[in-house]
Order: sequence, then C-alpha cells, then structure tokens
Amino acid sequence: MVAQSRKLREKLFENSRFLNQGLRQKGFNTLSTQSQIIPVMVGNNETVLTFSKRLENEGILAVAIRPPSVPTNTARLRISVTAAHRQEDLQWAISRITSVGRELGVVE
Repeated sequence: MVAQSRKLREKLFENSRFLNQGLRQKGFNTLSTQSQIIPVMVGNNETVLTFSKRLENEGILAVAIRPPSVPTNTARLRISVTAAHRQEDLQWAISRITSVGRELGVVE
C-alpha cells in the first residue's frame, strides 16, 4: 500500500526522520540510517537484551540484534517506523527510549 501511495510514503519518511532525529538529539547513535528501520547502537549483548525487554514492557517493540547477525560489540536495537504512527506516538517513544537508555547507561 505504501508503495502505491505517495502520501503514505511521504508520511513514512517524515516519521522516520522525526524518530531518527529525536533519538540522535538525545545522544543515541543511529548510524547514518535514512530508512524506516532505525538501528540504535548499544554495543553490549546483555545490555541490548535488557534494553529490548524494558522497552517491550513499556509497549515499544525494539528487537535486540546481536552477533552473529552483527559484528561483536555492535549489538543494537532495531526499531521500525510506520506511516500509521502519529507524531505524538513517536515523541512518547523517544521519551521512553531515552529514559531507559539513561538508566542502562547507553546515553547520558
């Protein structure tokens, strides 16, 4: 459906940029992604698993990606954005991700 609708594609790209920029402003490393799939670099396997589980408890799906899928010490969360997300949803997600990230020492 997104592939056939310019309006939905634009909304998807807008949402992706909003979440990516919001996370970067909070100090997260999201690599140089320009996709609706946003990596959040964590590094440590145990920390990324804890981070993922804590976010799941908050209502956010952020999949933990670990070796061998990625190189050693580059474990990350994978967060997917959709055109259906509202900006308020994304702002709430940024807030929750930042809070948990600070508690776990991923960001300051």
